[in-house]
Amino acid sequence: MKLAAINDFVFIRLDAPKEQDGDIVIPVGARPRPNQGVVVAAGPGKQSSFTGDLIPMPVKEGDIVLIPGWAGSELEDPLDPTARPLTMLTATEIIAIIAP
Repeated sequence: MKLAAINDFVFIRLDAPKEQDGDIVIPVGARPRPNQGVVVAAGPGKQSSFTGDLIPMPVKEGDIVLIPGWAGSELEDPLDPTARPLTMLTATEIIAIIAP
């Protein structure tokens, strides 16, 4: 079974948060949300409201992307509930592609 996104939705698995900064252990509630992750699934794109043409996605599976800390919604991975949660967002919320 495979996770397939629709329209311009993207599913990202964020990097694990840092548990330590040097010798200081950071409590769970004080850890900042990571803003870098790997694209797990990306939809085909969005249809233009002006021309009706499909606007292709700027990202694909495996891309490492940068997102703002407020972006997306966190949800449990439906295929592997023991894995780190996924973040669902639209392609317009992605700031940059770090590596293809």
